Amino acid sequence: QLTHGLVLRGGDKLLFECPHQDRFALLPTVDWAFSMHSMHTKTHREVHSLWGIFASTHRIWLAHVLVFCLVYFTVTADVTFAIAPVGGSTTLIRMSSIGLLVPLHSL
Repeated sequence: QLTHGLVLRGGDKLLFECPHQDRFALLPTVDWAFSMHSMHTKTHREVHSLWGIFASTHRIWLAHVLVFCLVYFTVTADVTFAIAPVGGSTTLIRMSSIGLLVPLHSL
């Protein structure tokens, strides 16, 4: 969507309508203020849903979840459980279960 919205100054021609070998030389003539306006570059889903908020802050949420699990598993390691400790019985198992959160986050 962004490649089809790069308008050259004057507004009469798009960058990707120009021949392929001339595009790099025409980059300084792109009207960047108009081409990068959020109304033209963002999808309907990013504008009309909470997806845009998650997309811009997902790294913060991941860091918070990882730190929370690290602290939670560290604190509960000393507590004796009747069945099994939260996250696993050894420190190595608990830390590797935290490592499984990262691929889960990318889904």
